[in-house]
Amino acid sequence: MEENSVDVAEGQNVRDVANPLESEESFISREYGSSNELDSFCWNLPKAVSELELIAFDSQKCVSSRSLQELHAHRNGLISVGDMQDLAQRKVKTHPHLINEPLPTIRPDFVIEDFFPFFHFIYQLTDDVESVRYVARRVFAEFARDGVRYLEIRSTPRDNATSGMSKEDYMRAVVHVIKEVTNLHPPITIRFIPSTDSHSQPADALATVSLALRLLSEPTIGSYLVGLDVCGDPTRGSADNFRSSLETLRAANPPMKTTVHIGEVPTQGDEGWDVVTTIGPNRIGHGTYLQKRTKDSLVEQKIPSELDMHDVQRDMQGTFPIGHWFAINHPVVLCSDDPGIFSCPLSYEYAQAARAFRLGKRELFELSRRGFECAFVDERVKEGLREYWNQWAKGQGLI
Repeated sequence: MEENSVDVAEGQNVRDVANPLESEESFISREYGSSNELDSFCWNLPKAVSELELIAFDSQKCVSSRSLQELHAHRNGLISVGDMQDLAQRKVKTHPHLINEPLPTIRPDFVIEDFFPFFHFIYQLTDDVESVRYVARRVFAEFARDGVRYLEIRSTPRDNATSGMSKEDYMRAVVHVIKEVTNLHPPITIRFIPSTDSHSQPADALATVSLALRLLSEPTIGSYLVGLDVCGDPTRGSADNFRSSLETLRAANPPMKTTVHIGEVPTQGDEGWDVVTTIGPNRIGHGTYLQKRTKDSLVEQKIPSELDMHDVQRDMQGTFPIGHWFAINHPVVLCSDDPGIFSCPLSYEYAQAARAFRLGKRELFELSRRGFECAFVDERVKEGLREYWNQWAKGQGLI
């Protein structure tokens, strides 16, 4: 794992050295001047993220994001309500029931089960190649307008017998739009991480892996595929469902990188230990509920952890020691997990972290910089990102 890990000793410590008893108001005033200036700093801060499925955020509800580099983005988690309504109108002939079907809502006191009816509704809207391209264009362009510099988009390839769309068609559609958008918005670099559901049958997961490896060998598409994501409903399935698939990826030449969601709900027990020690992912998602030995193994192997603001909020409630990751300089990537559902972009997550853990400007910059060091791209791409980040920091007087 060492070649895939991040040197967490490099650069600044992400902890702020302020008095831990200092009030939030006093800290913000001392470090940023005001809450608005903190939000503005986070807005302009270059960031790294991998987004999961496609639902665009409502920038009127939270701080907008600029110069983002997102490592945890899901394609169907990012499509906006307006785009969903537009898609429903486009499908009035084939899906007339969608016009009057109420959009599933997410309660303020949501639980994980609230999300899956929402995704089911969106899957009905994106059941053909043109719809997949439509959503991808809208989402990628939104990130580009917000100044995203590096984005990993994750999405589960799906087929549909009625429309004739295959999983391969789906993946090619996403890559087609990646090329299209990066030509229109050259500052943005986008990579694709196909996902497989943790509760799918082993044969289904292996089929996705086999498809990804085959496309990886095609020069026109392979350079855009950088890994595989294992996600899905954490209350169902087990590591046995995808173990053989990830072993296949690891045995490939070159091996394909992986990120696995673990410890997302308390009922998962200590399955994370099995995943971390026997499968050895390159990154993990969430890791909110982990046994001590699992956390110790993550630290020992320096496996980066992807966290979103809801993980941060759990920490603020005392249910998960995210602050511990910061304290020991473990590689952490702050992500905007499905910002369309939560109506909040990545900048809001950074502002939340700054408030919760008293992170100053240099600490936030270092947290952001370490984000792209965890990206599933080669050193050439990372070097370009480092140059951009460093130029930004010099302009801010941070280095």
